[in-house]
Amino acid sequence: MTLAVFSAICAVCCYKIAKSKGRNPKIWALFGFFSNIIALIVILILPNLLTPQNPQSPNPVMKPNWPPPPNFPMVAAKIRQNLNALRRKSPPVTNVAAQIRELAQLRDDGLISDAEYQDKKQKLLDII
Repeated sequence: MTLAVFSAICAVCCYKIAKSKGRNPKIWALFGFFSNIIALIVILILPNLLTPQNPQSPNPVMKPNWPPPPNFPMVAAKIRQNLNALRRKSPPVTNVAAQIRELAQLRDDGLISDAEYQDKKQKLLDII
């Protein structure tokens, strides 16, 4: 019972400290609940991600201390281009699997030798 109460107190403390430092309070509350005093020590040591714009004002406006994120639409477009280029270069895996099945059927029918089958199969697998 006392451990549960102590865990709840640690969770609440971690939540409030994390919120004041610009960290994710819900994650820190969970961390505080399960790891108790360790989470409190860690959150107290971590630097504040929020800095006041004007420390002289009674209610300073908080702003993020990290650089702005990159231009995500441009990054997403570049990733899409790269994926499309890769798709054009390599055949679909289902196509390769069908070709290997056809080669196996030809080998089973005796139309190609086992060495030819292994050679062609390896070439197809190297494409992937």
